[in-house]
Amino acid sequence: MVIEQQIVLRPGMEQSRAVEVAIDAAGGGSARTYTYAVPAELADVAPGEAVLVEFGRRQALAIILADTEPPDGIALKPLAARVRTDGPLLPRLSLELARWIAKHYLAPPAVVIRAMLPPGLLEPWAYDEAQSVELHARDRSAIYGGFHLYRHRS
Repeated sequence: MVIEQQIVLRPGMEQSRAVEVAIDAAGGGSARTYTYAVPAELADVAPGEAVLVEFGRRQALAIILADTEPPDGIALKPLAARVRTDGPLLPRLSLELARWIAKHYLAPPAVVIRAMLPPGLLEPWAYDEAQSVELHARDRSAIYGGFHLYRHRS
């Protein structure tokens, strides 16, 4: 029994370029790499950049590993968005090292790449100084377990 599946691409979405990504998702999603199509608005993405991809019924963070050939007969999901606009997070040599580590130690590629990045670099709640709030004295006391880190005036 042969089931034909016809997938219609969105306007402006041609499958001329595809990328291999490592998805940083909970569960078994990070155990292998996936192939996604590059839409026209993200045509300048490079290996090492962080992007958002549709993964199941949600969006997940992914790192582009390399350009690849699109598979025949399969319509790829497009990259959803670029996460950071300041270029690749890792250079090509580091990506190659991450691939080797993942293969040699049977580790998920996304976990290896995250370990190579500075802590908090891809966290959604990254510290923004413009949004910081000055704590009141009683809040400071509660946060630091009752230790008074400031001098009381009599």
